[in-house]
Amino acid sequence: MPSCQNCRIRHQIFIVAGVGFFSLIILSYVRMSALPAENTIASLSQFQDFLVGSIGFLVGHAKYEQT
Repeated sequence: MPSCQNCRIRHQIFIVAGVGFFSLIILSYVRMSALPAENTIASLSQFQDFLVGSIGFLVGHAKYEQT
């Protein structure tokens, strides 16, 4: 891989990992604090989607690197 492409892929991994970690922190905080209000459930569902999507990206990228 050329150096520029390797650097871009590394940046993508850090960004996706950051989004996933941030979503995990938000979801953990809400779970430990109290039951969420009905008007925040849609936002929390989106954070859950971000978390699952970032995990899927990172696992898929790891499989791509091994081949």
